[in-house]
Amino acid sequence: MAATADDDMTPAPFLAAIIAAIALATTAVAAEIPGRAPGLWRTTTTVDGKSTAETRCIRAGDRENFLKFAAKTSCRRRPSRISGGYELVTVCPLRGTILKGRLQLKGEFATDVRGAVVMRLESAHDGSEISTSRYSFTSRRVGDCAAKDKARL
Repeated sequence: MAATADDDMTPAPFLAAIIAAIALATTAVAAEIPGRAPGLWRTTTTVDGKSTAETRCIRAGDRENFLKFAAKTSCRRRPSRISGGYELVTVCPLRGTILKGRLQLKGEFATDVRGAVVMRLESAHDGSEISTSRYSFTSRRVGDCAAKDKARL
């Protein structure tokens, strides 16, 4: 399923990637990760061998808004550099559950980024596993945004 900057529907795997990135991000580490250049970005998310692609306009200011939002989460975080990129590990309490996540990011960041995410949801009461999700994604800049998208900068 392909989406455009105007689509309100976000595929579930891509939404999960966004949630994981928000939950895993820290202001300090995120600030040192190079940002994506403004423009049109094509992201492919793969879950259980099935891929979903989406094209979105990344505008100037999106990164700063993301960092402000990420700073408000109540997760415990452990960021680190890894060969060729970054790894973010987190533990987040969520209404009777605990979300444990690991996000690895690599790439040039201004033109392409790829990552792998593992999220485990556990019961906060006994630590039993509720679910584990694994997925990967690639994102690359494919051009400039449409004029109507640039107007929102």
